[in-house]
Amino acid sequence: EKFTRAMTSNMVPLALGGNDFEDYEAMGMTRRDVIYVDDFSNVSALASYLKNMDDATYNGYHAWRQTKRYRSGKEDAQQPYCELCQQLHLKPELQKPTRTFGDLVR
Repeated sequence: EKFTRAMTSNMVPLALGGNDFEDYEAMGMTRRDVIYVDDFSNVSALASYLKNMDDATYNGYHAWRQTKRYRSGKEDAQQPYCELCQQLHLKPELQKPTRTFGDLVR
């Protein structure tokens, strides 16, 4: 959940535990997109990296946003409702054509 929040906000995601990095790669992410905590020998090394990160490195973690869009499962579940709502707010002549189905029991 926190990883998803970072991906859909303007935060640099920190990936810790639960998944191997290959799982993040399966989502299309690379080590240039995510700070994978297990890449550091200890918490002090991670803290030092974060504290001393320059602007170019920080901005590099956001470069993926120019070419990719991370969608959470929640967004995918909401998408049909968003499209329905958009259609309902259009003038009838601009809405997608509708279909009527007869007896669905047969």
